[in-house]
Amino acid sequence: MEKSTVIGIDLSKRFMQVCTIDGEGNAIEEVRVPRDRLAETVSVHRGAVVAMEACGGAHHWGRTFERLGHEVRLIAPYVAKAYRDPACKDDRRDARAIAEAGSRPHARAIPVKDAQTQALQSLERIEALYARQRTQLGNALRGLLTEFGIVLPKGPGHLTRRVPELMASGAWAAVPSTLQDALAELFAQFLAIGERLAEAKKRLVSAAAADPRARLLTSVPGIGPLTAAGFVAAVADAARFECGRDLAAWLGLTPKLYQSGDTCLLLGISKRGNPRLRSLMVIGAQSMLRRYAEGRHHDDPLAQWARALLKRKPRNVVAVALANKLARIAWRVAVSGHPYHPRAV
Repeated sequence: MEKSTVIGIDLSKRFMQVCTIDGEGNAIEEVRVPRDRLAETVSVHRGAVVAMEACGGAHHWGRTFERLGHEVRLIAPYVAKAYRDPACKDDRRDARAIAEAGSRPHARAIPVKDAQTQALQSLERIEALYARQRTQLGNALRGLLTEFGIVLPKGPGHLTRRVPELMASGAWAAVPSTLQDALAELFAQFLAIGERLAEAKKRLVSAAAADPRARLLTSVPGIGPLTAAGFVAAVADAARFECGRDLAAWLGLTPKLYQSGDTCLLLGISKRGNPRLRSLMVIGAQSMLRRYAEGRHHDDPLAQWARALLKRKPRNVVAVALANKLARIAWRVAVSGHPYHPRAV
């Protein structure tokens, strides 16, 4: 079988470095083209494999090249880096390394997301951005007040309630007058970001409810609209994983293996993959453990398994193990297209 031509592209905002290699791995063309001529340059070849790093704009270009009839392979940056000359880095070497990685069958590629899936991911990232900004503002406000002997509990709810009480009381006099207006402005910004965060969550929940893949995943216990939206946005096509354990390993919820000679160790979880989705899965598992501790879901086999494990392992270890199991269940639900039904575990 004749090997395909591989086109490696080092993406950037203005100029793209393109490296084309033949079926034997020999570089036959290396050019630097402006952004508006990239599609024209790639369209000269027919039925080629187009390899790019999975970075900003990669999915947009992936959809463009798929419409031109090419096979697109998005390579993780750390995979492409292994094929680059470590002695020197430039765009030409980067494009050549990307093309080399794209020609390797064992280098796992990231599927190209359609526009709807990428929109869902964008909504999730906007919500996460507002959450980070609110946390930063809250920490700054709490820290500045601490400098003047005013110590507030953690959590946005305490700030929202306590700061107006402080401003209306005599305790506010402990803050120098030169700083009071600045802190009031900071608090107003904190409240505004909180309102934007609430609106962003509403948009994300609405988008998840409108997506049939996300709606299906909400049938799994511990997976709500936010986690379902994050799962669809990050995983895209669950069928690319051969089994649920592969998905759990991709999420970093499986033990990290260290093996050398006769030594074989299983360490803590690897924490690879999407950190936000992994956090949401663990938070969902912790919420389930709280419900189980309250005596709910007596007949649920998953609850029985978790309660039995809690007798032998620390609570956080059980939460991660439960998140691992939820990831496997989510894979089965996504691949089969059928909602979750409790059964013996």
